[in-house]
Amino acid sequence: MYESIWGYLSGHWQLLMAGERAGVLFGISLYAFLMLSFSSWMQMRARRWPSVAGELLELGTRRSITDDNYNSHTIKALYRYVVDGVSYEGSKVSAWVVVAAPKGVILQAQLKGVTHLEKGQVRVFYNPKNPKKSLLIRPSLIGLCVSLALALVPIGLHIYYFG
Repeated sequence: MYESIWGYLSGHWQLLMAGERAGVLFGISLYAFLMLSFSSWMQMRARRWPSVAGELLELGTRRSITDDNYNSHTIKALYRYVVDGVSYEGSKVSAWVVVAAPKGVILQAQLKGVTHLEKGQVRVFYNPKNPKKSLLIRPSLIGLCVSLALALVPIGLHIYYFG
């Protein structure tokens, strides 16, 4: 079986290098699988991170205009939190980096996932091994399942259509 898997991978790698359609789709599927598998692994780890109360300094959306005049929106955040007497600042809201089209409706929905506490504070989830890494939204089980599905579907479709 190992030889057949190796043969499959090396054969499709050769197709990719030759620019054949099946090879290019294999490359795209492999890239998506690797990136989304890594994302899923990171989300699983972040789901176990502890949390502390933090001070919210800024939270909203940021509008960007690309070179071809396309408007996009991303979340802009800044918060401060203390772990074991050491103060940190964070800017990452979620494990999912979302870039949305004009008006940022998807981003507004994502911002609702931030847990607001009393006195303007927010819940900050931090990596206990590296407290400077933090999030305002704990990765959800649904988001993890979506990442896993997106990682597996392209590979499955490639195998189904191209063997």
